[in-house]
Amino acid sequence: MVDNPWFPNYRQSWTEKIKLLEEQIDRLSTPDGVKLRWAVWTVVGHIAVGTAVGLSVGGFLARRSLKSQRRVAEAFHRAEQPIAVVFASGRTEASPNIRKTLSPSKAGKSVPNLVLRFAGVGLILGASTGYASGLAYADFILRKDMASRVRMASAIDRYEATVMKKEMENLREATNRSRTDP
Repeated sequence: MVDNPWFPNYRQSWTEKIKLLEEQIDRLSTPDGVKLRWAVWTVVGHIAVGTAVGLSVGGFLARRSLKSQRRVAEAFHRAEQPIAVVFASGRTEASPNIRKTLSPSKAGKSVPNLVLRFAGVGLILGASTGYASGLAYADFILRKDMASRVRMASAIDRYEATVMKKEMENLREATNRSRTDP
């Protein structure tokens, strides 16, 4: 991989940020650190449950939609179709075969397309709902003890300041390297 100062290695920066966050949590007192970790895992757990429920509901709705589409097509094909129309004057005309025009198209029969749409919508809605409920529950738990909340907020502020300092150092190094390179 080319070392480009304008496109940093984000995987490395994220692992560094996670290490810095762990250090700040370790500096907290034991109950505060446990509460903060528990809040993070609560949000993660709610997202996982929401995702699973969303995928399940999406799959269920896709299956149900496909069954109803199949039932309608089968009912239409089983029904008797008129062969000819007899007018009052006695004239008889053959009716056209409209089964081909009323049957589902190839795109409509595409099972993976429909299943992926329902599952994708279920995934997004489930994960979003899980994220919102996890944040609300974690916030409810963390708001109970005001002194603990203040200590956690100061630890998070220290973490953000440390991350900004690291980012400024990385930017300075990249700028210096770009000036010295021909």
